Formats: sequence, structure tokens, C-alpha cells
Amino acid sequence: MALTTPDGVPGDRSGPAASGGFPPDGGECGMLMRAIDWSRTPLGPIDAWPAVLRHAVDLILPSRAQIVMFWGPDFLALYNDAYAPTIGNKHPRALGRPARENWAELWDDLEPLLQRARAGETVFAEDRPFAIERRGFLETVWFDISYSPARGDDGTVHGVVCVVSETTERVLAERALRAANERVELALDAGAAVGTWDWDITADRVFADARFARLYGIDPIRAEAGAPISAFVAAIHPEDRAHVAADIARALRAGERLATEYRICAPGAPIRHVLARGYTVAGPDGRPARLPGVLVDVTEQRVAEQALRDLNETLERQVAERTRERDRAWTNAQDLLLVADADGTIRAVNPAWRTVLDHEPEDVVGTHLLDLVHPDDRHLAEELLSQGSPDGLSWEWRCRHRDGSYRWIGWRASAEAGLVYATGRDITRRREHAQALERSEARLRSVFETSYQYQGLLSPDGTLLDANPASLAGIMARREDVIGRPYWETPWFTGTPGLPEQIAAAVPRVAAGESFRREIVVDLPTGRRAFDFSLRPVQDAAGRVIAIMPEAMEVTERRAAEEQLRQAQKMEAVGQLTGGIAHDFNNLLTGIIGSIDILRRRIAAGRTDDLDRFFDAAATSAHRAAGLTHRLLAFSRRQSLDLRPIAIDGLIGSMEDLLHRTLGERIALRVERRDAVWPAEGDANQTENALLNFAINARDAMPDGGTLTITATNETLAPEHPFCADGVAPGDYVALRVTDTGTGMDTDVLERAFDPFFTTKPIGQGTGLGLSMAYGYAKQAGGHLHVASRPGVGTTVSLLLPRAARPVEATAPAADGPVDSAGETVLVVEDDPGVRLTVVEVLRELGYEALEAIDARTALPILHSDCRIDLLVSDVGLPGLDGRQIAELARQRRPGLKVLFITGYAENATVRRDFLGPDMELITKPFAVPDLAGRIRALIERAPTGATG
Repeated sequence: MALTTPDGVPGDRSGPAASGGFPPDGGECGMLMRAIDWSRTPLGPIDAWPAVLRHAVDLILPSRAQIVMFWGPDFLALYNDAYAPTIGNKHPRALGRPARENWAELWDDLEPLLQRARAGETVFAEDRPFAIERRGFLETVWFDISYSPARGDDGTVHGVVCVVSETTERVLAERALRAANERVELALDAGAAVGTWDWDITADRVFADARFARLYGIDPIRAEAGAPISAFVAAIHPEDRAHVAADIARALRAGERLATEYRICAPGAPIRHVLARGYTVAGPDGRPARLPGVLVDVTEQRVAEQALRDLNETLERQVAERTRERDRAWTNAQDLLLVADADGTIRAVNPAWRTVLDHEPEDVVGTHLLDLVHPDDRHLAEELLSQGSPDGLSWEWRCRHRDGSYRWIGWRASAEAGLVYATGRDITRRREHAQALERSEARLRSVFETSYQYQGLLSPDGTLLDANPASLAGIMARREDVIGRPYWETPWFTGTPGLPEQIAAAVPRVAAGESFRREIVVDLPTGRRAFDFSLRPVQDAAGRVIAIMPEAMEVTERRAAEEQLRQAQKMEAVGQLTGGIAHDFNNLLTGIIGSIDILRRRIAAGRTDDLDRFFDAAATSAHRAAGLTHRLLAFSRRQSLDLRPIAIDGLIGSMEDLLHRTLGERIALRVERRDAVWPAEGDANQTENALLNFAINARDAMPDGGTLTITATNETLAPEHPFCADGVAPGDYVALRVTDTGTGMDTDVLERAFDPFFTTKPIGQGTGLGLSMAYGYAKQAGGHLHVASRPGVGTTVSLLLPRAARPVEATAPAADGPVDSAGETVLVVEDDPGVRLTVVEVLRELGYEALEAIDARTALPILHSDCRIDLLVSDVGLPGLDGRQIAELARQRRPGLKVLFITGYAENATVRRDFLGPDMELITKPFAVPDLAGRIRALIERAPTGATG
């Protein structure tokens, strides 16, 4: 092969290929070549390459053929994208490196070929085997190869151009096909096969298909799993057992084919005549190990042969009655019946020749048998006729149809009185089916053997029947190490505690028709691996489960990548959260601290006028800080929720005036009311806050006006609903939807909509906690929040809350006005001095007697004393015993004691109905003094409802 530059001048560096972007294309390999610092390689800088080499690279890289060029005396490898997969993990390190470095394991085999080509010879071979390591292990692969010398204009050989085509898959498929041919060869030779068997002589187990088993009256499942040969011998006619045993012994002793005919007497079935044909397979020690074969039901042929014999006798005796019987059998037989002389001249045929081959019997009689046989099969016919007496022989050949086509006919012959009596059956369709089955089996076996997924085949009871190479490599075992064992007792599962029991429990369910799939982590001999694992039933045409197909796809790397991504996202969210909290709290603290400092200076200077606005500024900042902490608790799903049945329709109606004022005149509010909306399980205040937040976001997304639509609907989520894939439990929900006609969000913004402190609003117009707060509330309440949006169309926010099991409770009106104290005493347990001071002061202003304690150590002596206590006010989070535990101990001594809990955050108090007992209430910090006073007064005045014991 001569290589020259486009202008034909060897070594010329001019032209487009000399640019800094060489090579200009060439896919991944071209990109890699552009990235390599060639000055550090034996080839030297790329702009100093000979033009003949550059031109060769320009030819090779875009080619779709698998091409590698070995350049120079060190055989430096330059190849294209089509070639890279053939060397597996050697790519890309082999690019530009001497061949000896990366083809070391086959160098003794490869170098002589390269040297021959470098000496000027063209080397060509088909299906050339090579032993190569390209996936972490040594494997044998096959290639069609063509190695040609790469010459310059002066005729000097500079390198070797190797054009290859991997044929490994074809070679393995042909081997599998040959193996399959061995299995069906007997069936094709034997005629109308009705069943197959494989006798494992060493284990004394006969494995047979369903047709074989039914003929013997044996359960097909038992036969498929393997049964002792004695179970099948029992069905052989007693008069035939001796000669069958002798035929089998002779075949095993001589290592030859088995051919024996006998009768089967299965319970409850008529006697059948069968022909068994098989061959002996020797084991490693040379002794017989297996005897596979096929079984042919020849009952009809025997009947037909008997009819022929009856016909011959009838002709001799000229008995009219027997002639009619002969004629009926002869006429009604569906198979071809033939009487011929020993030389092949046809003397008689039955009417079936008309239906099978469209030949009139009178046209066939007198012709020679060879006139009807396909030319390619005549040698077989001539060989049979030359034997003189084909008694007991069977064969297959093609016979000519009247239309000129040919049909495959399976023949069985017997000889008597110089005549040949033959029975033929049309087996054309059977052979076509067999060939199609052979092709299909070869394809399936090829997929099974070459798949990178772990695959196998089990019997319905879980016994392992087969396993592909990938799965065996995962446990470093051979087929014979695991075949025949219960699947759950194999090394795929035994190294992982608890997993064998799970698989053993799943197998009967799959055998009953279910599918089993889950992600599992297993400890294999090759290390800990994660798999997407499934067990699927394999059913026959009648829907019966005949096998189980296990399949496992490794997801170890994917799981690791997902975990790394989750950790990165967590760290990013924590960074956003802490940064946002610090920013907002610094602003709020500046307002509080600054206002207090000004108040101190003015009061110290005697300037008491205009102090209210600084008090108001500090209070406003404090309330904003309180709101921020509530939003943070909502986002973290740790706020204290008062979950109870709420009427979503009623809640929307009560907020309509507020929503109108919030949206302004340029935005139309449309509330779509539906009949019979279920009560929802939620916190009314948090639901109102979420709805108001949705409305504000919608308003800001419609600066030029628009329409805001609010609806409440009943929805039932089935397990296949997309929301359930996000962890939402199937069931009944009430959906509150807010839809605007605003600017909408693109994909990037939508993906970050729930991130804390993420906002698209200008600085100072949003905290970025609104949607994250609503999302936290929805998840804490057992529901879901979903946002759908399209730029330029609008956004829909859907808040789903679980359907309540109880109706909405009526709210009793609160009592107004002051109430005279009757000497009631309240015990306050609070470890924070400032909070304790506030609560005690409120109690004294209300006219109640106040007792103080810091924690359980100081509170319990008071509770165990005889002093009067009408109400216990306690912080939840205390050092030592918490507030709930103090209340429980207090009620052991004072069963009717009412309790008001105060909490800023307590994990076990996030759902109030689960935390509070009878005559208990909870108020969250920070709280307004009037709210605290109202709660205390309402509790003291409430009639007792019971006590916990």
C-alpha cells in the first residue's frame, strides 16, 4: 500500500494538514490526537510528522472500517474510533504508544505478523484467533485481518496498515449452532419426533420434555427437573423390557447409537408403539456419561404397516371381507402408503398421494421411485435400494409435488416376499419449525452468553438450570459449581446475611405468576456490588409457569455517583441556608439592637418624646425574626403543626377579601368552587400562609396584570401516579391549586424553586423561603407540593393534603373580657430567665399567683407538695427531664392538672395531636403577650375533660 501526500511529495509539510488543529476531525480519536503532546513521544511534534504519515491519518480517522496503523520500527499505534472498541480498556492509553507496551499478552503472536507485513508481505486471514486482555481478563477473540505494508513514494515501508473486523460473535454463534444441531440431529433423522430426553448416567437422572413425560404418564414438571430411569422403565410393556435393556447396554458398551422399538403402557392410556433413537456421550474418563435422544410415536405407522401386511394376505387369500378392511385402512390413511419392488418400481400407492403430493395414484404406479426424489437426495435413495432389504429402516428425503415443488417426507419401510412396504409422512412443516427453532435458539443463546447483565434460568422450584458467563464471573465460579443447586444457596446470595431468605421467599410467588424486582446490595467474592435485580416467570402457550428468569443489572457505580451528588446537593443547600440565615438575621438584629441603643441614649439624655417609633421598629424586626424562624422550621419540617380536619373550600372563602387586597386591581381573582370537596388533614394557619404565599408569588409574576385561579378538588393517587414515584403514598388527597397567567419559569429556575433562600425577585422583595416553607409543611403533613410552569404561559402550584378521616370540627367562640381571679396558682417551669420573667409578669397582671422553677429538679418538689396549683406552664425543651415528662410525673400526683407547653422547637412536638394529652395545649415561641394571656386564661377557665394516668 503506497501512501503519498495530496501533491505527491513525500515529507511535504505544507497544506491544511500542517495547521495547529491537525488532525482536523476524526471523532474521539482525532480529539485525543489533538490533545496529546507528541513532542514527548517517539513520533515527535505533530507538525514535524512526515506528510505521508499525516495523509495516512487523514485517511484512517474518518473511516468506518476498524483500522489501526503501526508506524515505524517500534510499531507506534494510531487508530480510529471504529477500532477503539476492539481493544477495550487498552484505549486510549495505546494511542501513539509502541505496540509491545499494550499488546504484551499477545506480542509473541502479533509481532511475526507485523514483521511479515513490514518486510513487504500482505498478511490476510479469516477468523484468526487472538488471546487478548481488554476487559480485565484474558479472553480469546477472532478477527478477519488484512495487514498491508504502508509505503512512501520511494517504496520504503514506513508502517503496517491493519484493517480488521471482529468476528468473535459470529464464531461463537456458529459453535452454539453446531451444538444445537447435535441436539436436533436425531429428531430430524428419526421422523415424527414426539419427545426428547437426556439421561445423565452418572446421576441416574433422565431429563425429558413434556411430550415425552406425558407419553410415559409422568408429571412433566418432574420429568423436566429429572427423574430416575426406573420411573420411565415402569411404563414399558413387560414383554419389551428385556430387549430394551439389552439394546441400551449394547449402545453403552460399544459407545454407539441406540435404536430400539417397544411399546408403552401408561396408566389410563392406550398402548403406543415408539421408536427410541439416541447416542452415547462419553465423560472425561472415557466412560459413558450421557445418553440423549428422541422418541418417535410410530403407532400409526405400525397400524399402516399392519394394514399393508393385511393387504398382502388378502390378495393371496382373495377373501372379500378382509379386502374391505384392507381397503378402508389403505384409503383412509393420512400418511403415504407405498408398495414397491425391491428395485424401486412402484406397484401400489394409496389415495393420500393425491392429498399430500397431488399425484393421482394411477399416474404413480409403474414409475420408478427415483423419478419422484429430489436430485440432491437420489444418492440416499440409491443407497437404500442397493441394500436390497430396507426392513426396519427409516429415512427422510424430498419428493416432487405435482406443481414441481418438493415436500420433505419421512419414510419407514419393511420388506416381505420381495416387496417393500413403506409409510411416508409429510414433515415439511416440522422441518421448517425445527430450522426456525434452531435459528431462534442460536440467537437467544448468543444474547445469553454475551450479555453483560447477570442472567440465568431456574426451574419453578428455584433450582438453577443455567447461568451466563457474566454472572459466573461475578462469583468466580464455573457452571458445574452452581447448576442444580437452589438459587438462594449459591454464592450470589450466601455472602449477604438475610438475602438468601428473601430470595427463597420470592421464588414461590414468581412460580405462581408474579414478578419480583428490587434493588439489592450483595457481598460477592469480587466485592460488594449493587444490582437492579428481578425474577420473572417464563410461561408456556397455556400460561403455565415453566421456568423462572433471574436477571441483575449492576448499578454500583450509578449508586455511588448518586450518593456523591446527594452529598454535594446537601452541602450546597446547607451553604445556601446558613448564608441566607446569617444575612437575614444580621439585618433583623441591626434593627433591634440599633433601636434599643437609640432608646437608651435618648432616655439617658431625658429625650422621651418620639420613642414609640423606635419601640415599633425593634418590635417589627423582632416579629420579622420570629416569622423567619417559623419559615425555617416549616422548611425543615420541624414546626409544631396543629393537624386537624379543615374545610379547604371554606378556608379559601374566608381569605377572598384578603386575597383581593393583596393582588390589587390589575389582577382578576377567580375561585372555582366544586361540590363535595373532602375535608383535608392539615394545619389551618399553615395552609392559609401557603395560599397567601402562592398568591403573592403569582402577583409578582404578573406585573402587567392577569388572572389568578384558585380551585380545590378531590384526587385519588394510584400507585402508578407520577407523584408516587417521588415518595407520595397512594390514596385520597385534597388538592389546592393556584394558577396564574404570569411570566412562568424556565427549567433551571423550576428545578431550584424549593431551594432555601432562592428567589428571582429583586433584593429586598423576597426571602426565598416561601415555597421551601410550603414544601416542608406539605411533607410534614403527609402531603405533597408540585409546581408546573411554562415560560410565557404561567405557573400552577398544587398543594396536596391527605383526606381527613373525620369531619371538620365546629370552633367554639372564645370568651371575651377580663375574668376575676379566684386565687388560682400557676407553676412556671422555664430555664430561660427572660422568658420566665415574661410569663410570670403576665400571670401577675392577670391576677394569678405565680410560682417559678428552672427545671425538673426545682419543679418536682413543688408539684409533690400540698400547695395549690391550677395550671402548669412549662417549656418543652429543658435540661434533664423535658416538659412532657414533668407533666406526666405531675399528673401522677395531680391527675386533673392542666398544662400549657411553651416551645421554640422540639422534635417530638412537631405534630400536636400526637404530643398533647387531655387538657394540654401548646404555644410556640416567640409569642405575643396578649396571645399568652388569652391561652392561660382560657385553660384555667376551661372545665376539665379528663387526665392521663
